[in-house]
Amino acid sequence: MKTLVLVGGAIFHNGKLLVIQRSDSRRIFASHWEIPGGKVESLEDPNNAIIREVKEETNLDARIILPYNVWNDIMEFEGEKENNIDIDFLLKVEDISKLKIEEGKHINCKWISIDELPTPMTPQMKATIIKAFHSKDQKG
Repeated sequence: MKTLVLVGGAIFHNGKLLVIQRSDSRRIFASHWEIPGGKVESLEDPNNAIIREVKEETNLDARIILPYNVWNDIMEFEGEKENNIDIDFLLKVEDISKLKIEEGKHINCKWISIDELPTPMTPQMKATIIKAFHSKDQKG
């Protein structure tokens, strides 16, 4: 079984969370909404990976406030099981005017409140987003 480490970044602006929509041509979770993030490369620090992934997917320069969520999901793709370990971070972005989603991987983005969760979205992502809102509120 292959193990992947994934990272996700919760970016808030004026109380709303940035979510991006995967392209409908993606191999898994096509058209699903998610927070920016992706795979940690071989020998890469997850702290560096989330900053890199956010820059690649949104063109935003982020810094880590704190990790807020770690979860595990065992998935099966084409007959092979993967153990996905996901680390999610609360992030700070100073200049959101640079926001531009990565062409080819994503087709849309929007800022949402906790009452505006878009669909489709995996149950794990929904739980991650709800936890981000609660973590942000506790952080102040």
